This record gives sequence, structure tokens and C-alpha cells, in this order.
Amino acid sequence: MMQVRESETGLVRLFALDLSSQDAEALRSAPETVAAYLGQSHLAENQWEIFDTTDLAELGLQAYLAEGHGIPPDDLAPHGTLLTDLSGSLLIVRSAAIKDLPTVLTPLPPLRWVATFGEIAAPVPLATHIDTPNAQGQLQNPDPSENTGKPLRQALWVVVTLAVALAALIWAVLAV
Repeated sequence: MMQVRESETGLVRLFALDLSSQDAEALRSAPETVAAYLGQSHLAENQWEIFDTTDLAELGLQAYLAEGHGIPPDDLAPHGTLLTDLSGSLLIVRSAAIKDLPTVLTPLPPLRWVATFGEIAAPVPLATHIDTPNAQGQLQNPDPSENTGKPLRQALWVVVTLAVALAALIWAVLAV
């Protein structure tokens, strides 16, 4: 059993498929069966794949995982012999394939878990050129001469309004 947390992202699970190449080929077009083998009701499209190690030709599984799935070569190195010795059909399931989170994966035969790897997190792209005066270090300050006297007039208006309101209150109290 494999716990899949609600916050999980960026993991790649590798399973061996103990099936004939013909049965594994047929499984490629049966996503509901693949999901059932993992104990799930469904998997997201394009987030899992079945392939045969012979399809990798000279590239090899280790290079395919590094280049095709963004797994750091340093994370693959400890599994080098295991990955080199794998043959036949394999299943790769990315975290994004599992939609009902949190959940538990319960791989059933013919699946045999091999390893779980983390993808390299893509850097957040930052804009390199922002074409505004503020971005260029030229702040657009208003002309201070335009504000001359405004704060003083506003404060005077508040004081006069309060004085009138206070006078009205005093007159109302004294008139009673």
C-alpha cells in the first residue's frame, strides 16, 4: 500500500508489469483496468504510460526517466543496476494521474512496484523585462506644488464642520 497525500505533486512511480507483451499492449487502451490494478476508480489522461523496455532502444530506462520525466540523475544513480536489469513492460504513474486525494494505492498483480522518484521542480519563470517607468526606477511622484494648501484646507474644513456641529449641540441643550 502506498499513501498518496492531498498535497502530493511531482512523484513518478515505476511498476513492472508481469504480463506478456501482447497483454501489456492491450492494457494501454484500458485506463480503467490500469486504475483498478492500482486500487483506483480512474486515472487522469496523459499522466501514466505503459511501454516496453525494448522501445527505449539505446536510450535506456535511466536516461528516459531523467530526460523524459525530469528525475534528477543523482536520484536514479542508487537504482542503476535495478533499472538496467529491468526488462519487459513497465508502467509509469505520475502524481497528477491520481485525482481523488488523499488516497491509498494498492497495487495488485500484475503490477509490481519498482521505485518512486521525485521530478525536478521547474523554476517559476520571472519576467526579465517590465516596461514601465516604475520598473525602471523612475517613480512618478505628483508635482508637490499642486498640493500646496490642500491638506490645510481639508483640516480647516473638518474643524469648521466640527465647530458648527458642537455649536448646534450646545444650542439644543441650552434651549431645553
